[in-house]
Amino acid sequence: MKKLLTALFLLPVTLMAQDYNYSPAINRNLEMLFDNYLSSYNKIINIDPTTMPVDTFGTVEVLRDAQGQYINGREIWLDTVRTNWLCSMQNGVNVVDMVDVQNGSAILQKDRIHTDASGRDTLIEIYVDTIGNGTLVKSQDFYLFYDNFGIDSAALISTGGGFGSEVLYMMRRDAVGRPDSLVIAISFVGVPYPVQTLIYYENSNGGLDSINLYNNFTGEVEEQVRATNDASNKVIEFTFYEKDMNDEWDAYDTYILSQETFFSLMEGPQAFEFSLYPNPAQDFIQVDLNQNCDFRIFHLSGAVMKAASLSQGEAINIEDLPEGVYFLQLELADGSTAGQRFVKK
Repeated sequence: MKKLLTALFLLPVTLMAQDYNYSPAINRNLEMLFDNYLSSYNKIINIDPTTMPVDTFGTVEVLRDAQGQYINGREIWLDTVRTNWLCSMQNGVNVVDMVDVQNGSAILQKDRIHTDASGRDTLIEIYVDTIGNGTLVKSQDFYLFYDNFGIDSAALISTGGGFGSEVLYMMRRDAVGRPDSLVIAISFVGVPYPVQTLIYYENSNGGLDSINLYNNFTGEVEEQVRATNDASNKVIEFTFYEKDMNDEWDAYDTYILSQETFFSLMEGPQAFEFSLYPNPAQDFIQVDLNQNCDFRIFHLSGAVMKAASLSQGEAINIEDLPEGVYFLQLELADGSTAGQRFVKK
């Protein structure tokens, strides 16, 4: 879960020193980007849309209490749990230790999350093991500021100082509080220099359609975010695009939000095996199963998109599904279930 968040928010490389490293600070960057458009979620699934079939980069699962404080979490990278989150409240501060499952119990990073009286994050202190000796040192402070509509601005300050050590985010809104643009600037001797501007575009229903990332120096759109919304017009999936050598838009990262946590559909026990083809598919999918069954097609947000009975040899029509990644679950007469992921193109 690195490319978009590193490029888009200019996070200093110290946060990305390991091959895997997700934290609440990056979580808040994501929420700042999408503002009030984002659906509620407990899981973020990062997939690679450039491969066929689509591969999963990584998954982050979190569990929060009623006040939004982290009480559990983990990161899965290439189907292997890489970090577990040890969460605790210490003197009113939500402390999250990211423990390296692959290397004993070493703590790779510690985030200390301060909140205001309304439970909103105001400061995340980030400590990392920069040289691999087990010693955590403060790397960054991430400040968030609010107005009546939501996040007004933010600042990411590296403790080392120097040019680029302070990144500023300024949200511009319309008269009713909807995001118009997000300006990203680097501070130099106290003066902010805007380097990127994100422009927001809504669909006809008032939901988020897309975001263009402008390079303020060249005036060109360098990246684009395209969103998929649920029935409530909240973003449940988004894909990042960049220009290729022919000046065409190519997708490079897709993120899917889900409310499920540690016992997701894809991680559940599989009572039997079956084949699914073609994958990716455009109009129909076929399952190789020698009996009748019931099926359900889930969007990876957890929403059921289709459900019906399926006769042996019958194809499933998926023409009306939007492009994306789905999960097909089959249920036999005895109640046993199995499932597979597929891509609708």
